[in-house]
Amino acid sequence: MKINKLLGFLALTLFVVNPSQAARSIVVINWGATTSDSSSVHYARNSYDKEIRKIETLVSHSDTGNLRFYIYLENREGNICDDYLPPTTDTVVFNHQAVKMVRFCKKYYGENQTYYSYTPYTDEGHKYVVNLFKKSTKPVEVTVNSDTIDIPVIGFTKIWNSFGGDAI
Repeated sequence: MKINKLLGFLALTLFVVNPSQAARSIVVINWGATTSDSSSVHYARNSYDKEIRKIETLVSHSDTGNLRFYIYLENREGNICDDYLPPTTDTVVFNHQAVKMVRFCKKYYGENQTYYSYTPYTDEGHKYVVNLFKKSTKPVEVTVNSDTIDIPVIGFTKIWNSFGGDAI
């Protein structure tokens, strides 16, 4: 019996002591508030982290001219990836639904800073993400690169429609 109490106590302690994976938002900018195509969140990975990251969600046209949803992830104090790496696939979770994404490492024009660019890999995944942002009334919980961040939805539909929306 004593062993069960001890194991229960240790399990509870482990749960309580483990830091949360949820990031601490510092600055949240709604869709269209500062640019005509995006929203962004500056955050720290946890309460003790001094490194500031930025996740930007945006609507833009792909190289082939299709309207796409993108996520940019950057480390504000340096590079987050090596820009010579080939594109890969990764999973990003939107409100507890995993979506397969294509991930690129890109470099800002005229700067030496790199960032990750994500976009849904399949048409089905893309439709899911766009509809989620269109229909949500509260921020969408996004887990990317082991960080969980609440992304604003206010203004998304207006931005999406201003780019042509789902025109065929």
